[in-house]
Amino acid sequence: MRRKVQYVYGNDVTLTVPESAQWMTEEADAVLPVPSRAGYEFKEWRLDGGEAVTSLSCKNFTADIVRVTAVWWGTQEAPYLIASREDLLAAAARVNGNPYHYRLIADLNLGNWTPVPDNYGVFDGGGHTVTYSISIPVGNVTAASVCFSGLFGQNRGEIFDLHTVATIRTQDAYHDASNWVHAGGIVGLNYGTVRNCSAQVDINMDRKESNAGGIAGKVSSGSIIGCSASGTLRGNGNMGGIVGECAGGVIESCTPHGLRLGYYYVDSNRGVGGIAGYVSGGSQVNRCAVSDTTVYYENDSSNNKSISPYFGAMIGYILDSSTLHNSAENVTVDKGALKTFWSWFVTYNQYKYVGGNIGRSENSNIQ
Repeated sequence: MRRKVQYVYGNDVTLTVPESAQWMTEEADAVLPVPSRAGYEFKEWRLDGGEAVTSLSCKNFTADIVRVTAVWWGTQEAPYLIASREDLLAAAARVNGNPYHYRLIADLNLGNWTPVPDNYGVFDGGGHTVTYSISIPVGNVTAASVCFSGLFGQNRGEIFDLHTVATIRTQDAYHDASNWVHAGGIVGLNYGTVRNCSAQVDINMDRKESNAGGIAGKVSSGSIIGCSASGTLRGNGNMGGIVGECAGGVIESCTPHGLRLGYYYVDSNRGVGGIAGYVSGGSQVNRCAVSDTTVYYENDSSNNKSISPYFGAMIGYILDSSTLHNSAENVTVDKGALKTFWSWFVTYNQYKYVGGNIGRSENSNIQ
């Protein structure tokens, strides 16, 4: 008596099956060979019922054909498990453009952190919390690890069910305009999807060429869905409770609350809002609710007569056919020391775009 072994694996898998591994007989078990796949590490063969096997015995089966399926680490069936700082560092080193799956299985306290450069796959936070801090150096910066600051520098895949306690600070206002800093509690720059995440943040972004947000510094054609944020953001650039800048992206069903967003630079016009600071490129901001939040100008002087930043309870500045459909409750928008100047028969109103749900709107759809 003998039974056939049927191997199931992808087209990108290399597998040599000797005759002895193709059949189970009464005299000999079938010992399953190890396949290879570029960029992946083999984990195990599984029967249709999910049981992992390394060999098959004829006496254990009644069917004439027994099927086994190859399972690889870093796939949906077998995500890489992260239980320590070392595991997360290994994940960061492993990415290299591959769409791996990861699952966090413990809370982590990372201390000083260099962001995971990029996520192309799926990161399941498992409802766990990651605590970390980032210090952005003084002077001009160009390194991706600094320009994209968060637990992840950039996201091109999916991040979900993750919570962070993030401290991100910089102490220098000089920065090359061609290399903005994007800082967020989850990710610096998001091209993919971030959903069902939350962040408690303490972000101080003393650079006028910057985007800072509770979840993401900037969204570029990506999505932020069902997320919340709390804490403090202070800075010179675009700031938002969820996203600093949203360019052609989607922010949906987010609930920033208990935030203080303090703008203090006096030489640039940026947007600050309970949801997002600057929204453009046909972005969609839908079904979000801001609560118990303060947007304010915190400096004790404002001597640059040309400054007129955009402050709103929900959005600082929205334009380019973007859409807003949200609500705000118990949100304070405070112009602080911003004032009106008269100079050479010209009136300069520094707070003309301060107040209300939106600081400034141009060619946008407000519902």
